[in-house]
Amino acid sequence: MKLILNISAFIALGILFSMPTHAQLLDAENSSFHKNNLVFDNEAIARHRIQEIKCEVFEKAPGKPMIFKGVTRTYTFNVNGDKLSKITTYMNRFQRIDTVTINYIYKNNQLVTEQTEIFNIKLIYNYKNDKNGNLIKRTYLKERPYNDPYSLATTKTEEISVSAYKFYYHDDNRIYKKEFINDVRRVYMTVFYIYNEQGNITREIKRRTIGGMVSSTKYKYNDQGLLVSKVVKLHKETKKLELKYDDNNNLSEEIYSDNDGEFQNFVFSENTHQLSSRVYKDDEKDIIYITRYEFKYHQNNLFFPFIEEEKPYDFSDTIATKIYR
Repeated sequence: MKLILNISAFIALGILFSMPTHAQLLDAENSSFHKNNLVFDNEAIARHRIQEIKCEVFEKAPGKPMIFKGVTRTYTFNVNGDKLSKITTYMNRFQRIDTVTINYIYKNNQLVTEQTEIFNIKLIYNYKNDKNGNLIKRTYLKERPYNDPYSLATTKTEEISVSAYKFYYHDDNRIYKKEFINDVRRVYMTVFYIYNEQGNITREIKRRTIGGMVSSTKYKYNDQGLLVSKVVKLHKETKKLELKYDDNNNLSEEIYSDNDGEFQNFVFSENTHQLSSRVYKDDEKDIIYITRYEFKYHQNNLFFPFIEEEKPYDFSDTIATKIYR
């Protein structure tokens, strides 16, 4: 049977795929709070047809001009929104450019291998997931050049560690418990999950088998069910994520803070709802680090209309001074 679409149908498809979406580029719920470890939302990356995100890091001290730190991170994605690589270039202590590349390999739409290349050494993580797509086993390997005149092998692989995880599900496939299992198959940590009536996670409690509670995470949502805050408490340390939305429920700002003076602020474009900039403040050094984001897109076709590329963020000293807090 042939499918025939008329012009009005194509117009309808164009409207459908160009409408604003609630899917955000950053996965706030699974964010690690680490300033260099962005967790992307696959659905949003695929919807926006993003092929590459390039991040350039600048430094700004009070009363001084903005300077480029020489650090560039480039993320690439396939049409399904899966992250294919992360390439970091930086200036080493000898004033030379070094590159660290992480490649991600997928099978049946699931991440199975992560490879980091540093000089002639490969750091490899192999992953195994359960039927729900959750990680249940991670094997850490190190591969290095091998020179043995009595062997045909050119590399040698060493197993460093094996981590395992076990999930317990409600009848609706929501996770209510996750166990961390060590090399000798003993549970050393457990995470418990609590949900509200809408099915959103409201609390996450992490406990060590020996030593008691490690951390407690609380989530809050607005009337539309969108995450507005995430608070992680670890001993005397508290980390907080606040999310702000525009009138159409599109994410406009993410603010990370902790009680050690660290501050991060992700700003999103009003037009494309994509990342415009990130500000990271270091109170101890009295310096802010600003990241500029540039986007490239997969080739557009009839089913995915053209999306205007995001213009680079304005890095004038005036703007930087206003951002500085």
